[in-house]
Parts: sequence; structure tokens; C-alpha cells
Amino acid sequence: MRYTVAVLDHPFADLEIERRVLREIGAEVVDVQARTESEAQRACQLADAVLVRRYPLGRPVIAAMERCRIICSYGAGYDNVDIAAASERGIKVANTTGYGDEEVAEHALALLLALARRLLPQRTALADDAGAGRPVGWSHMPFVPIRRLREQALGIIGLGRIGRTLARKATGIGIGVLAADPAAPPAQAAELGVRLVPLDELLQEADFVSLHVPLAPQTRQLMGEAELTAMKPTAYLLNCARGPVVDQRALLQALQAGRLAGAGLDVLDPEPPAPETLRALLALPNVIVTPHVAWYSEESVADRRRMAAETVKQALVGPAPGAPP
Repeated sequence: MRYTVAVLDHPFADLEIERRVLREIGAEVVDVQARTESEAQRACQLADAVLVRRYPLGRPVIAAMERCRIICSYGAGYDNVDIAAASERGIKVANTTGYGDEEVAEHALALLLALARRLLPQRTALADDAGAGRPVGWSHMPFVPIRRLREQALGIIGLGRIGRTLARKATGIGIGVLAADPAAPPAQAAELGVRLVPLDELLQEADFVSLHVPLAPQTRQLMGEAELTAMKPTAYLLNCARGPVVDQRALLQALQAGRLAGAGLDVLDPEPPAPETLRALLALPNVIVTPHVAWYSEESVADRRRMAAETVKQALVGPAPGAPP
């Protein structure tokens, strides 16, 4: 074999997708499933590339790499990789993006629809009545008001790939869409039927605010107490991005005080959350929490594996680090 690719950790039944992609360049895929630092060091020492999911890839393991050209994360983030240590050794660090765009957009839309139609409190009320053996409250009256979506507006913060995908799906069901993203080209927004506005205007106008920004220093706690206060008290917050984008304590306080209509959260800070945090959120009938699954489908899992392997393949057949283009 020309190359060795070490897979440090993964949850898959096998690595056939990766092997199918990488055997095209004569690469051997080694299933490591490292439990200790010494295991990871031995596996990475002579590897030409490393695939990693959640294993904490720190300086001691990276320092042991003698031939590695690329470390590729199976996910969109690579917080578990010591970027500085890799850079010092001329090792490229890559992530895998785009595999779950459709799924995340659909999940955000599902949260929106469930909250707008108040599905969870309706189910809970029916289950409570049936379980207690009392007459079932077969009426919409306890759940008023429910408003027509065509009369409302979705505000998307971040008009990247996922934000654009959500905009297309949302306009398809008739809800108006506005977006805040200083980097979004106005022509692109116009083509999507999206009105670009400043963030403060979006917060004041939107009935649903959906977050689709990466976690970066400038987006950490982007939705803080001031931003949550600027939202309509009848508005809902949706977060399928990253937990730290929202000041979770301020959000919980706003929900408990009735300053927001509700929230749909696929991500929290930290993950997994402390039991008391989750209990407090789930005690609210207007809050839906899902365990960071917005990205998932059988198809997206296969895509992320294929895309990660393709990234590694391209890095290995390309010029060596430091070589002229």
C-alpha cells in the first residue's frame, strides 16, 4: 500500500465506505479506536493521514506523527484537534461540511411547525386525560392562540449553506423570510426571496428566529439578554447551530418569565447538559429539546464518511506540504 490512513475513533459498524474511496489511491485504512494516548501515538506515528471524530487529538499525539499530511474531522467542527500543534508540523487540519445541510434545515423547520401548532402540549394534555381516566379534553380552546404561518415571519441569522436551504424550504410553505448576515450577497438573498435586514431589525420583526452561524469568538453568546429582550414576547427561538451561540441562562430566564413564546433547541451548552439544566428546560411546555440530532439521517452519515475520505484522498495525491504548487 502507498499510504496508511489511521481512523482514531468512529461509531460505525465498519469502515467499508472509507476503504472503498481510499483504495483507489492504494491507501490502507487502519481501524484504531484509540482508548489511550499511547495507542493513538503508535497508530499515528507512520500514518500519512488521520481521520478523527471525537478523540482529543492533542500535542503529544501530533508530535509523534512522522509522515502525516492531513488530519480530517468527520464533523463540521474540530475543537478536539490542537490546531497550533498541527500547524507547527505542517499538517493540514480539515473538517467535513455540507453532509447534513438538508437535515438541519428540515429539523429547524420541524421545530418551527411543532411549536407554531403547539403539538407537544396537545399530546401531553391528551395523554394526561387518558392516563387519569377522566373525560378527554377534545378541544382547541386550551391551546389558543395559534396563528396562520402565512401571516408570520421567519428570521434566519446566518445565510450560509444551511440558512439558504432553510430559506428555500420555508418560502415553500408560505412563511415570509428575512435574514441577517453582513456577508450575504444581496442578489443571492433576492433570488431566494429573502429580505436582508440588520440583526436588530430582524429581532424586532421575526416571529421565529433561527440560528445558523458557526461558533466563533464573534458569535459566542450572539443571542444574549439584550438580543432576547429585543425579540417579540410572542416569538420563538430556534437553535440548530451550536449551544454557546446562545446565552443559555438568559434564555431560560426569558422563557420562565414569559418574555418569549418558546424555543426549539437541538444544541445546548455544554453537551450533554447537566440534568438540572435539562429538567428546567423540559419543565416548560413551550420548549422542545432534541439531543444534537438535526444533522442526522442514514444518507447524511454515509455522505460525511465519503466526504471525509475524499478530503483525505485529495490531500494525499496532491503536492506534499511545503512543495511548490
